[in-house]
Amino acid sequence: MRVTSFTTTMSAEDIMYDLKTLVEPQVPELTFTKLTLEDNYIEVAGTFHKIVDIPFLARIRIVSVFQNIMSLRIERVKVLKIGIPKFILNMASKMAAKKALEMGLGYENKTILVNIDKAL
Repeated sequence: MRVTSFTTTMSAEDIMYDLKTLVEPQVPELTFTKLTLEDNYIEVAGTFHKIVDIPFLARIRIVSVFQNIMSLRIERVKVLKIGIPKFILNMASKMAAKKALEMGLGYENKTILVNIDKAL
């Protein structure tokens, strides 16, 4: 049998389950509370606990998926309902991506690369 391509669909509930089972155990201070899918965007809400709970909202754009590598770009982040400037967002993305290499995550040209095989 020959298969040229294969398409699959993930719901918001599927992605939330993956975040809770794959990310939360690796980063115990992080809790995801809500996930919404819109066009090419994923909006994630949650809290980061460091002495107090710090609520956040992140909007992530799906740039592409090719050969089991998903390219994501963080478009917007709000912490404590305060917007974060793009240059700070880019610096934070670089630092977070460096720490996440063992989880199958990389950072290149302001884009987060997720190696699906390694991440799962």
